[in-house]
Amino acid sequence: MMHIDSGNYYGLDEVGSSIWNQLAQPTSIRAICDAIQGEFMVERERCEADALKFLEGMVKDGLVVQVNLPLFDSK
Repeated sequence: MMHIDSGNYYGLDEVGSSIWNQLAQPTSIRAICDAIQGEFMVERERCEADALKFLEGMVKDGLVVQVNLPLFDSK
């Protein structure tokens, strides 16, 4: 993946690609991890921590924008 403005390239593994595809619509960490756990064997706590770190990096690099949704929606 390439950031058009900066020209930086980003490599995404299978999990990163799954998260990226889910970002077509505003979503929460909870919903992202629900989908990730349906595809990959990962503990919930690790999934949430890793997904949050990944998304924070994407926000910092200007690849995604955080909208006014809670990071962890209530279910």
